Amino acid sequence: WIPNPQARQAVLEKADSLARQSLAIEPGNQDGTFALTSALVHNGRIDEATAVTRKRLELNPYDAAANGDLAVQHLFAGRWEEAVRLAKLSMQLNPLDRKYTALHESLISTALIPLHRYDEAIEHARLILDGPRAGGFHVIASAEAWKGNLEAARAATAEALKRNPASTIARDRALRGSKEPGYLGRMDHYYEGLRRAGYPEGTLETR
Repeated sequence: WIPNPQARQAVLEKADSLARQSLAIEPGNQDGTFALTSALVHNGRIDEATAVTRKRLELNPYDAAANGDLAVQHLFAGRWEEAVRLAKLSMQLNPLDRKYTALHESLISTALIPLHRYDEAIEHARLILDGPRAGGFHVIASAEAWKGNLEAARAATAEALKRNPASTIARDRALRGSKEPGYLGRMDHYYEGLRRAGYPEGTLETR
């Protein structure tokens, strides 16, 4: 977590540079490609990241990691349905990696909130309450709040904050990094659900 925007930008640019150096040595290296696309996405350069990932998929359409990366890129571009579809495909292609599955269940559950598909969001979030990347409680909090179940929403918020006391809406927004209008506008719905569930707003200055 890097609260200073200038320091964060410097880290992203360094990651971009190192990833490109790695790929200059071994163009098909999966770790190098992932590092590059991650740096691009979190720097708001989603179209560039997508172009890199699509080149990987031209070589192997059944590359689970590439489909998963593209799902993330669609999420941050605000293309919710496509993000959900590709995340599910990625899990089908790599069903045995528990950490990998948890990452994509988190993506799916988050994407379903802006689509107003709250019951499905809760269903997927409940799959990641424990184990790698445990964190489904914040999604459940937003979904239950929009369903009008404020007691359940606040209970989910309490559990989320118990596991991650530093979590706030402001911090979550900053970590995601996307500047795409289609993403930002619809994610406001997700964050409003968190507010109704009693999730702390927070500020970047104090975190």
